[in-house]
Amino acid sequence: MERYTPHKFEESKDIYQLKLLNSSYFDKFKALIRLQEKALFFGKIRYKFSESFQMPEVIDMLNEVEKNDIIEDYVIGGATALLYYSTPHLTDDIDVFIKKQQKGLLFSLTDLYDFLKKKYRAKEEGEFLIIKGNPIQFLVPGDAITQDAFDHSNKVEIKGKKFKIFSLEYLIAIMLFLGKSKYRERLRIVKNENQYDKTKLLKILNKYNLEDKWNKIEVD
Repeated sequence: MERYTPHKFEESKDIYQLKLLNSSYFDKFKALIRLQEKALFFGKIRYKFSESFQMPEVIDMLNEVEKNDIIEDYVIGGATALLYYSTPHLTDDIDVFIKKQQKGLLFSLTDLYDFLKKKYRAKEEGEFLIIKGNPIQFLVPGDAITQDAFDHSNKVEIKGKKFKIFSLEYLIAIMLFLGKSKYRERLRIVKNENQYDKTKLLKILNKYNLEDKWNKIEVD
């Protein structure tokens, strides 16, 4: 029997990562669930996404909410959007940024929550709505860069499912802007994968004075 050397392990790991990078969005979501199982065991995350209510069903739900005029528009952001462009990165929740009609001076998610509680038996838990096992956080863009990301999102269609997600270039810029320590490894991986549009990214980074931060991200 051929001996399995560390070099061959690294080689097979690289091949697996490349295959994962080139796999479909929905398959990447399944891989993320497997990643979450280990992280949950070691206490690195609070939640694991549902095996029975995966991204195709989540997208159907979001499209239903929009169709019923409860929200005007939505865009998937965060690590769940990054999943479309990159290999899976550990996350606790699905971030959904929404545009919603404001009533007077007040902005309320009550009607959205009520609809999802009635139709999908959603439960509030802290900042999340737990919908059939999936923690979803509904957000509105709270700063200029996130609003730009929302306004310049990518429209995609996979297996008949139409939805919008933040572009990879804006996801990179937002991670740099927020500057959280957990983003550094994500950014390093994304930079190594080299799937982004360099011209588009540079334009965004220059607009928000983030080019120096990006240049400090080391690659292999």
